[in-house]
Amino acid sequence: MTQNPIDLRPEWFTTNLGVERTGIYEWSIWSNDKTKIATYIVQTGNFSKRLDRYTRNLRRMINGLPYHIRSRTYRAIHEALLKAYENRRSVTFTVLEIVTATKNQLNERERNWIATRRREENKGAEIVLNEITAAGLARVLELI
Repeated sequence: MTQNPIDLRPEWFTTNLGVERTGIYEWSIWSNDKTKIATYIVQTGNFSKRLDRYTRNLRRMINGLPYHIRSRTYRAIHEALLKAYENRRSVTFTVLEIVTATKNQLNERERNWIATRRREENKGAEIVLNEITAAGLARVLELI
């Protein structure tokens, strides 16, 4: 017996931009009281394609399928997005910066944004999921 794959609620996230541009973006997961719980910063060469990939990965996880690259597992952001989806938390995809630059400059801008969010985290702001430990991820998943 084959199961019909589960599809995502169309409103599972909101975004401020969905264009085919290069830049830095941020996933944010929010509590019911509108407090930001966790954030993840990353770069892309195409915002629309990146959104599609995350949506596809989330759908795969919901349907019990492994990560699309056999030698890898889902990343912390995927686990956090799944938990947020299951708990009907608000999720936002925010373009932080449009970058028309070299790959090295894009890498530098991404590192800068992560460092900025880490400084904010150290002052009590949301948890940064970039390069988070397993224990840190477990803590985040409990909060979501």
